[in-house]
Amino acid sequence: DSSFAFNTLMTTTPSTTDVKPVIHRPNGFLPILRCGISTGEPGAPIIQARMVLDSGSEATLVARDLADEAGLKCSSPQRQDIQGVSGRRVAMEISYARFTIHSLVDNTVFSMYSRIVPQVAGQLAGGLVELRDISAHEDLRLTEPLPLAPGTVQMLVGQDYLPDLLGQGPKRVGKTSIILWRTALGDCLSGT
Repeated sequence: DSSFAFNTLMTTTPSTTDVKPVIHRPNGFLPILRCGISTGEPGAPIIQARMVLDSGSEATLVARDLADEAGLKCSSPQRQDIQGVSGRRVAMEISYARFTIHSLVDNTVFSMYSRIVPQVAGQLAGGLVELRDISAHEDLRLTEPLPLAPGTVQMLVGQDYLPDLLGQGPKRVGKTSIILWRTALGDCLSGT
């Protein structure tokens, strides 16, 4: 099956009332890209970030700390109800901002306008990918080095911008369960 759909879960930690979106993939690793984000203004610094492609999310999300580091001009936060995959609705402080996404493998840029949220994802496990599994694809433009290291994801690209980023459809790598995604920002892998 070459399709993918991941769940943005809304969870509440027991010690606080803060609700945090958490990316969950029960068996496998997510399609993660490394990109740059900036205000899009001339001379603005480009901050590197990790993004996950999520066809199960309706909207693109950017973590507040990344927005602050990139100097994005965010709207005043408003308390909004967000519905998670469980159907449960939670209130969260959300802002909006315009920004530019930069490819780290070529000169591709995208302008976006999306939600700024307290946190996109906690720590994600890495993915163990055997280099021999992808050795036939010498033209890979991976933006995230192998093996896929654990770490924090600061952006989630949902259905609002996903069609713009996806180039060719997914391609299974050999006889493995690894899926290669060719995107406008570079290549990424997902699978089990």
